[in-house]
Amino acid sequence: MRLSFRTKLFAALLGLLLPILVLILISVNNTTDAQVAAFTTSSTARSSVAFKEAEDRNREVLIDLGRRFVAPRIVALVHGARMELDTGFIAQNLRYDLELAARDSALVAFTDIEGNALAGVVDTHALEDPATAVPQDLLDSLFTGPDTTAFGYKLIGDRLYSVYMSLLRLVDMPTGFVIVGQAIDASMAENLGRAVEGEVCFVAGGRCVAATSTMEANGMPASEMVAATTAGVRTIDGRRWLFISNELKGGAARRVIARPMDAVLQPFDDIKRILFRVGLMALLLAPFFAILLARGLARPVRALVAATSRVAKGDYSAHVPVTSHDEFGALSVAFNDMTSGLRLKEQYRGLLDKVVSPEIAHEMLSAGVALGGENREVTILFADIRGFTPFTEGMEPQEVIAILNETMEMASAIVEREGGVVDKYIGDEIMALFGAPVSAPDDALRAVRAAIGIRDAMAALAEQRSAHGERQLALGIGVNTGVVVAGNMGSERRLNYTVLGEAVNVAARLCSAAQPQEILVGESTYAIVSDDVVATPAGSRVLKGLSRAMATYAIEGLVTPATSGATVLRSAAFVAFFAACAAGIDVGDVNAQRTQLASYASADGTYQASLGVRADLTAYVPQDASPWLIRETDPFLAPRLSAYVETFAGRHWYGLAELRVDRGEAPAAGSMQFRIEQLFARYRTGARLELQAGKFVSPFGSYPQRHGTVSDPFIRAPLPYEWPTLVTPGAVASSTNDFIDWRDEPGVWRPIGAPPIWGVPYQLGGMAFGTVSDASYRIAIMNSSPSSIPREWDRLEDLWEHPSFVAALAYQFTPALRAGASVNHGPYMRERIENGALAAGRDRNDYQQTIAGIEATYAHRLVDLRGEFFVDQWDVPFVRGTPTDYSYYVEGRVKVTPGGFAALRLARMEFNELDWEIAGDGLTFRKEPWDYPVTRVQLGGGYQITETFSLRAEYQWTRKSLPAELRDNLFSIQLRIDP
Repeated sequence: MRLSFRTKLFAALLGLLLPILVLILISVNNTTDAQVAAFTTSSTARSSVAFKEAEDRNREVLIDLGRRFVAPRIVALVHGARMELDTGFIAQNLRYDLELAARDSALVAFTDIEGNALAGVVDTHALEDPATAVPQDLLDSLFTGPDTTAFGYKLIGDRLYSVYMSLLRLVDMPTGFVIVGQAIDASMAENLGRAVEGEVCFVAGGRCVAATSTMEANGMPASEMVAATTAGVRTIDGRRWLFISNELKGGAARRVIARPMDAVLQPFDDIKRILFRVGLMALLLAPFFAILLARGLARPVRALVAATSRVAKGDYSAHVPVTSHDEFGALSVAFNDMTSGLRLKEQYRGLLDKVVSPEIAHEMLSAGVALGGENREVTILFADIRGFTPFTEGMEPQEVIAILNETMEMASAIVEREGGVVDKYIGDEIMALFGAPVSAPDDALRAVRAAIGIRDAMAALAEQRSAHGERQLALGIGVNTGVVVAGNMGSERRLNYTVLGEAVNVAARLCSAAQPQEILVGESTYAIVSDDVVATPAGSRVLKGLSRAMATYAIEGLVTPATSGATVLRSAAFVAFFAACAAGIDVGDVNAQRTQLASYASADGTYQASLGVRADLTAYVPQDASPWLIRETDPFLAPRLSAYVETFAGRHWYGLAELRVDRGEAPAAGSMQFRIEQLFARYRTGARLELQAGKFVSPFGSYPQRHGTVSDPFIRAPLPYEWPTLVTPGAVASSTNDFIDWRDEPGVWRPIGAPPIWGVPYQLGGMAFGTVSDASYRIAIMNSSPSSIPREWDRLEDLWEHPSFVAALAYQFTPALRAGASVNHGPYMRERIENGALAAGRDRNDYQQTIAGIEATYAHRLVDLRGEFFVDQWDVPFVRGTPTDYSYYVEGRVKVTPGGFAALRLARMEFNELDWEIAGDGLTFRKEPWDYPVTRVQLGGGYQITETFSLRAEYQWTRKSLPAELRDNLFSIQLRIDP
């Protein structure tokens, strides 16, 4: 939405006024709060002092009254009556003594030495149950403490008494206890109310037993005083009161004081009203000030806007008249200078784009035109027209230029389509770069694809010329990879962005040695793309300028992009593959980097096979706490050895079998295990469709396809793939409360089989996948869900009884940017569980898991960025609502040296809320998350020591808030060997 300058100016005035008003209001509120706090503190102290004085007076009166009833005559009388069990006689004497003392509103009671009530009198009336006059808390304190007297409060009937309790002695022998008390009446409340300048109420038994006489008249209901249990300000019938509530000794009653606050807060209320009126007036006047200011400022601004619009459309002839000598005049002059510079720069840029490629032009314009360069690994492509000089003999120059331009235009378009850069044209030869000035992880493969594209396009062009009776043309192409110096070469007056080095010379020599329509690549390029191309050895050659022989390879074509490495034996091998799958053997990642130890190829290259190995040794140092993902607390080593056989038959069949020896899928310090990790066959109908069946890595998400490869800079998996939730296939929840209770017992549920959310499962199944233009897709049916555990990966019967369905789609927006989405739906519960069968009438199809995820990858030069986000829903019968977790991770890797890198990965998982049933009421619920959030940070780094040895290290920090915080920190270091 476009806003006028007047509107923006008005918004600016509001933006200035409103924060000022808000800050003033905040300051007034803070001052008010401070005043309330100070008033509360002073009132509390004042009431405490006043009440203590009143309490001290009561105590002195009761002590004086108590002396009358500890006299030897009374003690002997009580002792004698107790021995004769004549409590009525005691009561008569008590009434008599109270009448003598003129105390007709008092409490007197006696107990024996064990605390059993003997007799009692209240207000000169004998108590039917003397035990009601015994303050049990005071009695307990005398039993357990060193004191012989105690003071407190006791509620008898509807009256509250302050009581004094003392030990009775007969000839220095303890014989019982005497309790004397005085009623708390309105007079005491009135005295305390005058002292604190407020209303006072003594609350006992849920009612106001004594209060100031003015309480109701001043608008303070007794119910409000009874309800006040803490200190605070409350508004009652439009008046604000400060309540102070203190529990009396023994807990029998509370003293509640209410002081009026209006007089204290009235000045602050007046300030707020004034501020509101001033602020409202300022807001009403702001539009008028905005209009006045805008009129003076809008005219030159409109002229600038109109001229800027013309510049945005490419019209650099726009000119703004200079009508003043102020800042607007200076801005107009600067704008006119800018358009003049843009006109000149556009002329230069137009000419530069025609002389060099747009990428080189951008590099020179952004990085400057200074002499010098940098070391970079680059793949260089040379393509030369064979026999061009004799071909053009006798032709007119215009015809020669037309043929040359047609050929070079075709080759340049293919190079740019693959993300390469045309460095220069040298007569009838083209030189292209992949990796400078812009690099991508697969520069070598892009260069080979460009070479194949140029060769095929040249063949099509030759057929067209032959159909018209014209002479044909053919190209020789050379491709090589190596470290070169890339940058601006030449002189200060004339520069040329190019690359120099031995790798460039080798590419040029390969081009010269190539036969017509032949693509020759050097051994460095072939080592990178060997898993993705069909090639035949072209022998070792001593190229001009080199002192040693170099192995060369002739490229025939491309293998399916997902088919890495060498290729398959015969179709009979696939029968064995499927038989092994039916027997329940494991499978894994095709894209992992592997090294060939031995290879075989038939004479015509139709059948090929290779044997390779990969090994790594990982040391784990877990946190010295309860283990969760790593079931160890002491450091341990986890060696792993993988041997693989890849076979290729013709252009359509591919197969892979991988054998693995390690200590299990999850790291542990146990015995070594042997298994066939992956085993599958693939049939390629074309680039748009390939079919695969057997046991292979889960097709859901992007991490399983790259784990354990050079694209994964870490040792451990991201949090969303590894962390166990409390949805477990090992137990059935009977209710929502039962289901949520699992979260607080991780020590019970996690060790008995709470699954990884995914991990990296190798499952039985079938898959169709392929590419259409820049898009790729995967559709699969698998025998288990992504949350399954290793023992479920080999259950062939689940493939048709309880299948899990996967769909994925990705798009390559640019050579650097790729994004995609995937979804999986299927059962997660096992048919038989540890504590019995599933609930009656339920089967695995009632326990479905639905996962949806999105992913994105960006790779540019030395930096790789990746991220995935998932929403995971679980169908859990007997649970109210749908348990759902949300998880994501983002990671970045940067190359810090030619062989080294550093990486950072951040991950988070959160859980939705379900209805927790409150105990004792089946219709009352509260929202509770079904698990606690998890956060993980991973720091990693690595270095390629030699061609066969690489070293990686990683620190993993995990936190999960439980009633007792769960920590899962882990340090790992790994040595990888690719012999």
